[in-house]
Amino acid sequence: MAKSGKTEKDLPIAIIGGGPAGLSAAMAAVKKYKNVVIYDKNPQPAKKISAITNGPLMVAEKLEPEGFEEIYGDKYSFIAPALKSYGWKEITAQLKEMGIKVSPNGKKNLSIESKYLKKLGHLFIKSAESEGIVYKKSSRVTDLEISRGKVKSVVVNGITRPVSAVIVACGSYSSPKSGSTKDGYAFAEKAGHEIVKIKPAFVGLETKERYGKILNGVEVRDCLIRVSLDDELQFVDRGKLKFTSYGLSGKIILDNSAKIIELLERGEVKIHMDQVPDLSKFEINKFLNQEFPHTDRTTLFEHLNPYLPDGLLEMMDKIVRVHSSRPVAFLSSLEKKHIMLWLKDFPFTIKGPRPFNETRGVLGGVALDDIDPETMRSNKIKNLYFAGEVLDLLGPWGGYNFEMAFSTGRLAGLSAAADDGAGKKK
Repeated sequence: MAKSGKTEKDLPIAIIGGGPAGLSAAMAAVKKYKNVVIYDKNPQPAKKISAITNGPLMVAEKLEPEGFEEIYGDKYSFIAPALKSYGWKEITAQLKEMGIKVSPNGKKNLSIESKYLKKLGHLFIKSAESEGIVYKKSSRVTDLEISRGKVKSVVVNGITRPVSAVIVACGSYSSPKSGSTKDGYAFAEKAGHEIVKIKPAFVGLETKERYGKILNGVEVRDCLIRVSLDDELQFVDRGKLKFTSYGLSGKIILDNSAKIIELLERGEVKIHMDQVPDLSKFEINKFLNQEFPHTDRTTLFEHLNPYLPDGLLEMMDKIVRVHSSRPVAFLSSLEKKHIMLWLKDFPFTIKGPRPFNETRGVLGGVALDDIDPETMRSNKIKNLYFAGEVLDLLGPWGGYNFEMAFSTGRLAGLSAAADDGAGKKK
């Protein structure tokens, strides 16, 4: 390799990836180290985020760091230093400086309105370049050149570029149609890091039952699901569920898809949906078996409408073989039993997840054991750092993963700027 003629302190900190983690790393690093370059393989920065069109983007959770302990479980000790140094208040302030308004969305969610999403790439570049960061689009890093425990250079579009440090922030393998690849995992493996097996998450689930044609688009705003493996209950959750042409989606499915996909490897998985979780079987029986005058023409639709969406009620005849226009007074005992069972236990057999192109996250990634949580630095390579979704650090559906990307990115950027390449402070 030809010598560059520059000392190590003159060489850039190279950040691989121009999404939230990469941008946050660059914005932090440039405060202490003026030569910072972001390499983004996509022609359009923030391509994955910009591809989101159905609603606002949740970017943070209005929680203090301790509130994440239950969320991340045994991985909380790893993420805690990053969240404590850069939480939702700091993220909101940084986005505001970039001209992006963050608004509450529910009790804890903080979101960017959908009208900003198409402009995020432009705003990312504008903010980076205003700080003196070099932002290189259509620049794919294909290799890290490692020697004597350090990254000496990166290969960008076939050209070798010497570096002082590297921050891998190129995301996970979710939604590959939006530009996501497995590059970050390959860099980590070359550096000696273990990759926890990648599995789809935040994705819809296909069912063996073919209800899609009649229920596609119907949303149940509040239901309870019981998930079983070979008829043994595994867990229970409650929330919004949406029927699709292929099966099931909605927040409650996206939240639990990773766990359900793991269960599928062990046997048959079923989801039993309780459509009226606030009513017991006893109350439903009493409700259906109350005395009605023979002349009462009050229909099932009218009785159940306060509890179930119209689309679901309109399709009762195809699912339960009882039409919602039937007067309750004329129902047989068997019909009432079928209705009660359907309301409290609407079963679905899970066939599998939708393709990776439809995922909004993955389970797995760069193992955390060989990364210092205080700095995001590799314990194997002195000047190599990791940040964001490339890590085996998936939070629930919501603003958790965006916040994780920003906070770990900032910690990696500060650390790379402060280290001398050998793990010592400059």
